[in-house]
Amino acid sequence: MTNLNPKTGIRYGCVYLNSLDPYTASWLWDDAENLSEAEAYAELKNEIRAQVEAENEDEGFGKWDESEVEDEVERRLELESECIQVEEPTLAGTCEGVRYEISWLGGAPLLWVLESPVISKARLCSPCCPNAGDLNSLDDDGYECYGIPADWYAKF
Repeated sequence: MTNLNPKTGIRYGCVYLNSLDPYTASWLWDDAENLSEAEAYAELKNEIRAQVEAENEDEGFGKWDESEVEDEVERRLELESECIQVEEPTLAGTCEGVRYEISWLGGAPLLWVLESPVISKARLCSPCCPNAGDLNSLDDDGYECYGIPADWYAKF
């Protein structure tokens, strides 16, 4: 079944970032690891390594030892990595015992609560996040899911 924690069987919770206190949302965003950027960086490094190794095999170039290959990969990576830009990144972090990811849905950032000391009851999300708890629709008669501390929500 989708959107369940595989160890605990508890549903993930989802809430739009704009439903959170702006300071909290900003802190969660800034403190998270950018998984998309790290993946793009690793992919670029692999492409550059393959290119450098192919050039090293070409008879038109002198043979580099492994440390020279690594130096050249790092030099090119430094130049080319400045161009990495991910428009809608996936981020991951932990705060106050809440393990979360931030991804995008319909152009808006969405906080996924993957583990939490807070268990909430909520209606289920739309088909876009099947079986996850909609933390924007808390309901005492709803389904158990991982939640967020009450003070994370925006005060309207």
